[in-house]
Amino acid sequence: MKRVALKFVVLNIVHAVELVLKQRLLKEQELLIWQDVDRPGKLAVGLERAMPRLLSVRVGIDAADIHAIETAIRSGTTSRTMR
Repeated sequence: MKRVALKFVVLNIVHAVELVLKQRLLKEQELLIWQDVDRPGKLAVGLERAMPRLLSVRVGIDAADIHAIETAIRSGTTSRTMR
């Protein structure tokens, strides 16, 4: 697979994980998807903030899944900076 195509695969997977986590936050409490819960509708949380919020409302996430998501975050960040 070409290097550029692989970068897009990684970015798409990271984005998909972010959307799944946001959907789970929405299921728990609609306000949790916003960066500032006191001012909803401005900016949604990113992947880095979504997972800790889920854990704070006691949504169970397996340790292996947490590790995989953290790896995806690092890979997505690395892929964005690679040229």
